Amino acid sequence: MILRNPSEKVPSKEYQLKDFKFIKLLGIGSNGKVYLVQHVKNKELMAIKSIRKDVIIENDQVQAIYLEKVIMDHIDHPFIIKVVSIFVTSQRIYLLMHLARGRDLLHYLKSERRL
Repeated sequence: MILRNPSEKVPSKEYQLKDFKFIKLLGIGSNGKVYLVQHVKNKELMAIKSIRKDVIIENDQVQAIYLEKVIMDHIDHPFIIKVVSIFVTSQRIYLLMHLARGRDLLHYLKSERRL
């Protein structure tokens, strides 16, 4: 695992939320929902995690969301999905990520009875 210097600029494409078509719900987590999305122009499939601002404030999860973003942004490891872009609206925070097929680690651990 390689931890990048937080001051190192992460290269990213310029995306906007309107560039994506929401296709289907992939899963629901403790902090939000993850959707399969498709880029309207280049047809690339990606994932967007949608987090309601009122819920993270109500549950005192602001720091946790910030840390999730920092970790996803600065750790270079094949098992950590990169944040490609972040969109913020008046009601939600959206994390655009590369699509990782399959289940999440928590699901795997539960199915293997290791948790």
